[in-house]
Amino acid sequence: MSLTAIGNFSGNFNTIYLAAKDMILTEENSQVRILMREVNFFKNYTLISMTFYVRKNGKCQLHTVWADRLPYNFYPLTCNNAYAECKKKVGSEKIIGIWTVRGAFHHFPKIYYEPQVYGGLTRYPSVFYIQIHFASNTTIIFELIYVNDLGYRQRLTGALATGKNITEEMWKEYLKRTQDCEIPIENIKNIYEADACPKWNN
Repeated sequence: MSLTAIGNFSGNFNTIYLAAKDMILTEENSQVRILMREVNFFKNYTLISMTFYVRKNGKCQLHTVWADRLPYNFYPLTCNNAYAECKKKVGSEKIIGIWTVRGAFHHFPKIYYEPQVYGGLTRYPSVFYIQIHFASNTTIIFELIYVNDLGYRQRLTGALATGKNITEEMWKEYLKRTQDCEIPIENIKNIYEADACPKWNN
């Protein structure tokens, strides 16, 4: 059965900024240096699809991930429990929150499998989270949260826009989010300027 995207929040988006403590995560060839092209919401904003490129060894690989919105807010994932504050500012309660990616290991193979290696035990990939902090018809501010294959939690902040940049107000909001996550602001990279994959019409 086909799904129809809903709402003013669905459409074409570009990755403008990404930031992480470990700057290798935002460099080319990183599995999480996502070059967004499309974001769509379905089923009364309980299901999201994100279509993006990852550029590896000079080649652009197209991915579409699906994620389900958690019916509750898992505060240990948030930076300084700032979720409630952002929610009040936005008013888009159906979108703001934490989403879990389906079959994340297909798109992000370097994630942690649990339990640790013991003889004969079946191992399962850990959960890959997307947390949306702000959403409008022009801008999305988000985090990616996961545990890598070495067992370390990784966190990236990102800003998406329907155009080539975000407004000054959204830039300040993104800076605050990045600082709340204890990511140095000098680690913020303008991904759009270096995006070498095919652009989609906005």
